[in-house]
Amino acid sequence: MAFKLTPPFVLNNTPIYQVDMEDGVLGKANNNGTIIISDKVSPAKMSDVIAHE
Repeated sequence: MAFKLTPPFVLNNTPIYQVDMEDGVLGKANNNGTIIISDKVSPAKMSDVIAHE
């Protein structure tokens, strides 16, 4: 092909919020496309939680 079909920018604009959640819950995905993550999650584990949700 003479041109690329993929855009040169990232289309992943999922809003991610950090809130106080109950014990044992690391993250939650809502039906409206947002991801809520516990504020107690370490930055190293945060990428794993986002990938899971």
